Amino acid sequence: MSNITIIRLWGRTLAINWELVRKSIPTVLSMSRVLSPVYLVPLIVTGHPFAFTLVASAAALTDWLDGALARRWNVATQRGAELDIYGDKVLCCVLLGAGLTSPDGWSHIAPTLILVLYHTVVIVVRVVGDLLFKSSRIAKLKMFFEMPALIASATYLDAFGLAWVNDLGMLFLWMTTVLATWSMLHYLYPLQVPDWPEKFWPRKSL
Repeated sequence: MSNITIIRLWGRTLAINWELVRKSIPTVLSMSRVLSPVYLVPLIVTGHPFAFTLVASAAALTDWLDGALARRWNVATQRGAELDIYGDKVLCCVLLGAGLTSPDGWSHIAPTLILVLYHTVVIVVRVVGDLLFKSSRIAKLKMFFEMPALIASATYLDAFGLAWVNDLGMLFLWMTTVLATWSMLHYLYPLQVPDWPEKFWPRKSL
């Protein structure tokens, strides 16, 4: 199957290079998280919590989608992996900041400090130290809770009759904090602090 598609649009001939498209899409998705302050901060400042929740949720989904597409299309690169990590950290920082500015922001202070410390350790271990360092299973489990927790706890949805979302978000946020502490200690002291038990979540064989 050809990687080039020729189409005619408004009297012009366009050539679409699908190989280039497949290489570009994961990068664009990662960049959408790196640039998340540009479109999320205005929603926080202007007081649009429901829109913020929807847009932040879409941004969080790109954290899974970019890697999944890169692996599916066999276009994963070291630079792309680094951009993915930075995008993840930038989005997390925006969501943590949003939580601190919410009406009950005081309750976010302790989890925020712990999670900022965790993400700093991850950047040092993976980006500065070894980019190919595999994420621990406990880190992957932490990420499963983290994005929903940060989004649900960061927005004040009482006006929409969705106060229970904030309460659930705070519960998930504390679960994330516990898992992040465990993951951080495992990264720093892998021989002393075990990962999530292999028998409950085995790695896929290559």
